[in-house]
Amino acid sequence: MRDDFKFFLFAGIIALAIIIFIAAYLIFFVNDDPYKKNNPFAKGFTQDNTPNIENPDNTDNTESTDALDGESTSSKYEEEPHSAGGCRFSYAFDDIDIVSECKEFNGNICTKKIINCSVNVKNLEESLGGLFKIKLSFLENKVLFQEVYKEKNLSSKESETMSSLIEIESSGEDGRANKDLSCVITSVEIPRKEVCN
Repeated sequence: MRDDFKFFLFAGIIALAIIIFIAAYLIFFVNDDPYKKNNPFAKGFTQDNTPNIENPDNTDNTESTDALDGESTSSKYEEEPHSAGGCRFSYAFDDIDIVSECKEFNGNICTKKIINCSVNVKNLEESLGGLFKIKLSFLENKVLFQEVYKEKNLSSKESETMSSLIEIESSGEDGRANKDLSCVITSVEIPRKEVCN
């Protein structure tokens, strides 16, 4: 009886170790999440394909970056095959900077806040230029409250900083200026080329 107990205890421990090993393998090496699989910028960003903002009319299929306040990051997008219209230009988002700062207080309550959202957009193409258009979405607790569109024609290897500054005034503890605000930067229009390399 005692030997049977030891055998079942040993077999149970081995079975538990195998289950933990398989679960760890599935969690860390098998990735069915398309956001993680296709994410060219692994840290500090999200893609719009898995929306992180509540926007009932969010119908576009674009890429976005979401950085924390004051965080500066970089991401690069390579050309992707596309069934209609060739490949999208290679481009990069560099020096993403999102600053949210309270300018006026009433006691401990922020009554006037600014949020500045900026990104340096780089055309990485060797010989092609075109129109790059981005959307800066301002959020309160991941709920969209304002959008700003910026666009610029960029020549080959040219870059441009695109930004928007908004000022929020409110009163009371539940006022928008007293809340945590953030910004999501989304590519809306990236030029396409006829022939993919």
